[in-house]
Amino acid sequence: MDGISRKILEVVAHELSAVSPSARKESISTTLAELLNASGILMDGGTVQSSLPQSPELVQQIAELLENRPTPSRNKYYIYPFARPSISASGPFYYIDAKTGELYVLLVRRVKDPHQWLYPAGYMEVMPANAEMIYKDRVSEIVRNKAEEATIGVHLDIPDDVENINQSHEKFILPDARDVQYIVYEEFRRLVSAEGFNIAIGKISDVSYLKQLLKRHRVEWPEHIDFSSKSTFIRETFEEAGLDISNYPDAIIKMAKSIDIISIGSGGERLYNTDQNYFAYLGILESAPPLKPGAYEACEAKWIAVSDIYHASERNQYIVKDDGRPMHFHGIQGIEYTLTELLNLLLSKVSKVAKPRTQKIFSLFQNAPSIQAALMHQVEGELSEINWLEDLPIGYENSLPSLIDTTGQGIFRSFIAAAWAIAAKKDEKEIAEIIRNTRTKPSELLNILSKCTVNE
Repeated sequence: MDGISRKILEVVAHELSAVSPSARKESISTTLAELLNASGILMDGGTVQSSLPQSPELVQQIAELLENRPTPSRNKYYIYPFARPSISASGPFYYIDAKTGELYVLLVRRVKDPHQWLYPAGYMEVMPANAEMIYKDRVSEIVRNKAEEATIGVHLDIPDDVENINQSHEKFILPDARDVQYIVYEEFRRLVSAEGFNIAIGKISDVSYLKQLLKRHRVEWPEHIDFSSKSTFIRETFEEAGLDISNYPDAIIKMAKSIDIISIGSGGERLYNTDQNYFAYLGILESAPPLKPGAYEACEAKWIAVSDIYHASERNQYIVKDDGRPMHFHGIQGIEYTLTELLNLLLSKVSKVAKPRTQKIFSLFQNAPSIQAALMHQVEGELSEINWLEDLPIGYENSLPSLIDTTGQGIFRSFIAAAWAIAAKKDEKEIAEIIRNTRTKPSELLNILSKCTVNE
């Protein structure tokens, strides 16, 4: 076996040296996959259980050609015949301008696709399932390799002389995945017994809670590894636009939709993808949050009024006004999804009332169809503004017309105005007037929101 392995490695090393450096990694991965497939070796979930004899000097030579560091002590990896589906997270950040009442969305022009606008998006970076505890005598060798495998984009300032590594470098050490699993599982069991399942699942899904939990057990979680798809959404926004959500403690983050699709993107190795579509609402702000495009991620990050995105029928594209560049079609889809969810959030905030008997606070409205139902049952007049809102094509279809551009934002504000006016027990003429004013004047939305506790 050792002689055969050596001959194979000699051929691999020789052929790799003849290939351009940029093509070496792809060449070896493609060749190995084709070799396994052609020889009929089963790969569906199989894994090598023991190390094969190998020639250290040839392994070192191949690793140098690939600009890697060899890690002979690495745990075993599963090899599948098909690419695994990836998980991504994406979505816009929103805020309402305190002077104008306009709703703004954060968009970026990415380095890979500078000619279109899209919100921040990226793939989830996960902890290797079989990460070993990395001791200081091996940290220079293995941490660099793990970082490269995980493609987490960090540049580790670790000296090559392992004897001189000090305590400050421990923050780059990957924790033992088995320890993490045990800690989280035991905490979940404790929470279920002490506080019930619903509270337990909420806490164990909260990133800040998990960080504190692991810290109590002296487990340092790497900064560029995600706890969840929500963490990915937050991290990608910071990396691409320089927006740090921790500076906005009242911000609300919610998932709008999970989309399973055959991915259309720049990553040819990621054909199948599940995208977790989030949005963040920062509230009513006096000024636009500062942005700083990531040098390797985006060439521009900008707050754009949603009303300034319009459909150009002659181009069959959505265009950003005064910029002329189109929106990415995936971005339009995501903005529509998240605007509907943001509308639902604001409807529940502006329609809070107290139960007469208990004085317990609850929301009259959770979505746009519920407002239409209330208008049909509570208002009997023929006022045009009320009829217009009531007749919009939703109801059983459970889908709003577009909430993008000037018209769409008028619809967005009108539903919020109607929810507040009905909850405040205004008569039908007052309701119609409030809807009409808020529909045409974004600043009127501020009058409504100022009377409600929007960020709770």
